Amino acid sequence: MTTQMFMQMAVTGLVLGSIYMLVASGLTLIYGIMHQVNMAHGVFFMLGAMATYYATEILGLPYFAALLLLVLIFPFIGAAFERAIFRNIRHIWLAGYMATVGVWMLMEGLGWQVFGTEQKSVSFPVTGLIKLPGGAVLPANKMWVCLIAIAIMIGVYYLVGRTALGRQLRAVEQNPRAAQLMGINSDRAVSKGFALGVTLAALAGGLVSTLYSVDPSCGSTPMLKAFIVIILGGLGNVTGSVIAAYILGLIDSFGGSLLGAQAGHFMGFGLVILILIFKPAGIMGDE
Repeated sequence: MTTQMFMQMAVTGLVLGSIYMLVASGLTLIYGIMHQVNMAHGVFFMLGAMATYYATEILGLPYFAALLLLVLIFPFIGAAFERAIFRNIRHIWLAGYMATVGVWMLMEGLGWQVFGTEQKSVSFPVTGLIKLPGGAVLPANKMWVCLIAIAIMIGVYYLVGRTALGRQLRAVEQNPRAAQLMGINSDRAVSKGFALGVTLAALAGGLVSTLYSVDPSCGSTPMLKAFIVIILGGLGNVTGSVIAAYILGLIDSFGGSLLGAQAGHFMGFGLVILILIFKPAGIMGDE
């Protein structure tokens, strides 16, 4: 393997890891606050991708204006989804799980009817190639997507770690009953946390739509990758999810380039099994 080839795969792995990180972070936030698996998470990825396509290619909005539109709209969609589906059953694990599976199937089916079967893609405003150390070359849109994803995650870390909303979310995650006794409205905090997780999924869809073609089933694979990431990182642990996302991104890149795309997917599952044998709670999960 040449140095150029190694650098090319490493950089591609970092780009993939940034996308996985963004999708998984939303799923991790939802699980950490609600202790509930949201099987409909990929739906919001798909809706974000489709909204970006229609906003830019049909309505003619600039790409970054479309991303801002996602930030403005999807918190309300997420809050409405939590209120309508989760609010009354979130303490019943199986009911919540099956409800989100139903929403996933329903929304994907409706997506084929509404958006059609044609593959869609979004043009990124920056084009060209970027030369990297070691002779690697990366399309400018991939580099920008990676940087935007990292910037969003830095913003999420600040929000969760340094703001009043973040303190409320952490309090509800650690002890919902104690949080209520301290005057925190748990239902409202959960709704805001769920809305944030949904918005992160939509933003990931909006970013990925500039890299790959998307259709109504495009959220399934990112959701599967996100589940691998949160299991590897430790359920509900955002830092662990970030580490696991980049590990999985590198595995997919190196495995896919050297052994084929399907082999890269299988290696990710193999890593999950291997790590859970020796560390059942994940990389940074509580034993």
